[in-house]
Amino acid sequence: MNILILNGSPRAHGNTAAMVEAFSEGARDKGHTV
Repeated sequence: MNILILNGSPRAHGNTAAMVEAFSEGARDKGHTV
């Protein structure tokens, strides 16, 4: 499955960025293309 993640937060290293990184890492571990 292809997954597109859009992060609209203005803070490059904020909580949203950490959540996006954790989600994308988990999706990649399951074999998805992010």
